[in-house]
Amino acid sequence: MKNTKYIPIIIFITSLSIFTSFNTSANSIEQAKQAMKNNNHSKAKLILNDLIKTNSNKAEAYLLLSRIHMASDNYDEAEEFIEKALELEPKNDQYWLQAAGIYGAQAQASSIFSKLGYAKDSKRALENAVKFNPKSEGAIRGLIQFNRRAPGIAGGDEDEIPELLIKLKALNPIGAVTLEAYLLKEDGKPEEAYKLFGKALKKHPDSIQLLFSRGMLLQNDKKYQQSFADLDKAGNTPITEQLSNQQISDRNMALYQSAKTAILGKINLEKAKKNLYQYMDLSEKLKIVDEPWIRFRLAQLLIFSNQVDYGKAQLDLIKTLKPDEDLKKKIREFKKNL
Repeated sequence: MKNTKYIPIIIFITSLSIFTSFNTSANSIEQAKQAMKNNNHSKAKLILNDLIKTNSNKAEAYLLLSRIHMASDNYDEAEEFIEKALELEPKNDQYWLQAAGIYGAQAQASSIFSKLGYAKDSKRALENAVKFNPKSEGAIRGLIQFNRRAPGIAGGDEDEIPELLIKLKALNPIGAVTLEAYLLKEDGKPEEAYKLFGKALKKHPDSIQLLFSRGMLLQNDKKYQQSFADLDKAGNTPITEQLSNQQISDRNMALYQSAKTAILGKINLEKAKKNLYQYMDLSEKLKIVDEPWIRFRLAQLLIFSNQVDYGKAQLDLIKTLKPDEDLKKKIREFKKNL
């Protein structure tokens, strides 16, 4: 007769080992994500590479490594890691979406001989993302943009756009309106675009996304007073728990863009300053615009408000903040006109 008294102990030890391995993997993934948030990609890579050595079947580790390399424009390495992730989880729509972005970047960066192949791969990846998750807004948007911009020889087909817009409307009616309006603007039909926004805003007068998107379109068309009204309203929407991350992002960016609009039109300068100060008070993780650019907008507002010395002090401060070449050029042009 077999001795079975140790079987429960063996099962317990095995289960504990599996749980410990899973817990360690989960901790490593979270540590890597935190390092990535802090822009410490070297640390994140070390964590993920160590994890892969002990658990080569951890698809998410390959995904994160792909994102790290993508952020550094290392497209070949990014492709290698995302394809390893897809080997492990071939039905994961997020992995296909990441792959589409990589192939698209490669298409733009490659020689004419490779462009078509990468472009077709990008569309195939987007189609797979929708196939495995029909509710993937990112993939549907990606297919709309691809079909609009890619030539037919690369797989672009504008005839597919109306059906894709219907799918997007079912998932996100407001987002679909915004995208459709921008497509109309690209087609040289700005009045139709504004009519579409107006109709949507009658139904959703406080929609941050609609206000922000129309405000940016108006800014581009140099309709600064109307643009400022939309952006100011969007930017001063109270933050509540009901707001999504995207809504909060649009709200915050509206504060900055309202200041830029005021500068371009030399209007509503005092209100614009208040909005820009609100933006400056946000935590760093909520600000998309780099500090030197924010300070440049503040300098412009101060100078246009006859606070010239304070504005020039901001321009001097920018020199210590490592401004990019585009900003340096903007500052030179601005100073010439003072």
